[in-house]
Amino acid sequence: MIYKRTLIGVLLVVVLLGTVSAFSWAAPNPSQPAQEGTNLLKNPGFEGITCRSDSPAGWCYDNWTRETFNGIPYAEIFTPQGWVTFWSEGVNPADSRNYGRPECKVIPNQPPFVGPPARIHSGNYAVMQFGFFRAIDSGLYQVVTGLTPHATVQFSAYAHAWACDTDEGGPYSCGDTYQMLFRVGIDPNGGTDPWSPNIVWASGYSYDEYRLIGPVQAEVGDAGTVTVFLRATATWAYKHNDAYWDDASLVYTTPPATPTNTPPPPPPTPT
Repeated sequence: MIYKRTLIGVLLVVVLLGTVSAFSWAAPNPSQPAQEGTNLLKNPGFEGITCRSDSPAGWCYDNWTRETFNGIPYAEIFTPQGWVTFWSEGVNPADSRNYGRPECKVIPNQPPFVGPPARIHSGNYAVMQFGFFRAIDSGLYQVVTGLTPHATVQFSAYAHAWACDTDEGGPYSCGDTYQMLFRVGIDPNGGTDPWSPNIVWASGYSYDEYRLIGPVQAEVGDAGTVTVFLRATATWAYKHNDAYWDDASLVYTTPPATPTNTPPPPPPTPT
């Protein structure tokens, strides 16, 4: 009898441990970072770098600039600090589509962005770019300097879209499942042309919930500088072409080379 009770107790413990492991595997914590290692980006989660003095704890007022790729400030473009907003405007020769200049905002974790669907992946801020009845091909880039030449770096970010041509069904996507293409890219030599053939891209689709786009890997060029790109392309001029980005990450996948001190040569032997 004692043996049977002991055996039953052991079996119950094994079953419970297996259940806990199964739940832990099936439901990972969405707040976990996508990549391990030190993040090499400035303002990767768009929480801000410099904040207005009256900002409450955890918040960052005025955490934006007017930085654009053509150097012209626009009233409807609020670029997250440390980044540059870019876009295609007019007919793009690459695909013969007519794109419009997007609006760009650093959005707070407050209504109407708290959801559902939630427009913030983590923290209190994310980035939103959108075209109202306009197709868009736009995004953000950041130049990262001081890297180890020929080391390998990896880039990714979380994104999702609200793409729909009507207001029916609330703030959820509808229609073409290929309407909004997300891309993350690396220019290994630090170029700032978003349409350069030198950029290495990874792509994906995500609607109404954040998903990881990428990662993409590249070898750092001789100058130790790369440029990372977040890009969203909406094919058709829907009423709602909204792209949301959060939690970008650039890390080394091969560790930087450790500098070594070469000892001086020994003095000549006297004769």
